[in-house]
Amino acid sequence: MCEPTVLAGGDGWGTVGDSLSSQRLRGAWKALHPNADDAFDIDDELHADELACHLLERFRSAGDAEAFALLFELTRPRLLRLAAQLLDTTHDDDRAEALVVTMMRAMHRDGRAAPPRLSGFSVLAVGRMRGLLPNPGPGRPHRLHGSLLARSA
Repeated sequence: MCEPTVLAGGDGWGTVGDSLSSQRLRGAWKALHPNADDAFDIDDELHADELACHLLERFRSAGDAEAFALLFELTRPRLLRLAAQLLDTTHDDDRAEALVVTMMRAMHRDGRAAPPRLSGFSVLAVGRMRGLLPNPGPGRPHRLHGSLLARSA
């Protein structure tokens, strides 16, 4: 189970246009909420995190490769910004891209090894990326440290 979480200071996840992938993302949202009248809004952090959690669960429970591909597409812009914050660099830095790709490869490799309850995809992703970084030393936390992860009401 994954609970949508808002990352404090968030500035959106990305953009969903009229491409085939955006149609698939909207289709995944509709499958998750078949009776809901609201459309998927990529700029709504709760929508994006809820869909990310759903896609991750689909991948973990059934090995759904399409779900994992959609998860990466949905979360990549946000993950690049988070990785840049962790590395204290810009989102277009090759190191941020490498950290995101390495984290997603590790998630794919680990496959079905999931914690019983996730507190949101953003929280999971930040934790996984932090685990890939070298320890900054005693008393020197990674940039995204402390209570920057705010639980939504």
